[in-house]
Amino acid sequence: MKLIIQKTIILSILVFTSCQNNNNDKLNGKSFIGFEEDVYFDSPKETFQTVLTFKNDSVLVVRNSISIIGKDTLNLKKTEYSYQYKGIVKKEKNNLEFVAFAYKCGDCGVLVNVDEKGNIKDVLEQKDYKGSVTKNGLKLNGINFKSE
Repeated sequence: MKLIIQKTIILSILVFTSCQNNNNDKLNGKSFIGFEEDVYFDSPKETFQTVLTFKNDSVLVVRNSISIIGKDTLNLKKTEYSYQYKGIVKKEKNNLEFVAFAYKCGDCGVLVNVDEKGNIKDVLEQKDYKGSVTKNGLKLNGINFKSE
């Protein structure tokens, strides 16, 4: 009887951990593409083509500045500006969120933070994303990202 209980416990643990790994691996190694408006321009033609690439529990965000010609997102012109961010993904069931911090950005403006004492510190630009995994890809901050 003791042996049956031990085997049942071990089998339960194996099943539980394999289910957890499958859920976490849904995004692993996949890339998703979406289009985000550039908040610094009034024109809807100024947009970012954002590519999210997931590896284990991290994400690489590449935001390419583009101009959309007409209303067709397939008809676009890439500009010379590209921004990269890295972050750690928090995932619970189909919900996910992450904060990605700028890196490899030679042309990015420097952001500063002033504390209560008046001390100035350089800070990294960050992008916050929150949303869910959908059957067609991801929906983050109200924007649909399709599998690449």
